[in-house]
Amino acid sequence: MFSVCGREFRRPSGVIVSPNYPDNYAASRSCEWVIVQQTGRQILLRVADFSLESSPNCTNDYVEIRSGADWLFKPALAN
Repeated sequence: MFSVCGREFRRPSGVIVSPNYPDNYAASRSCEWVIVQQTGRQILLRVADFSLESSPNCTNDYVEIRSGADWLFKPALAN
């Protein structure tokens, strides 16, 4: 069972942090952040602090970036 976190951003800028940052978050968290921008506009992701739990093939922790209106069904741009 996963505890879900995340939200949708529609503003021109914002900050994304994991629950309990800068300390560790609780086990079994699933966070989904959706950034929505007008068609033709670019999105810049700037990472200031980043750490993942060590696991084979990043099965426990990972970040995945997708693009487009039907982003859920598109392959990841990066992970």
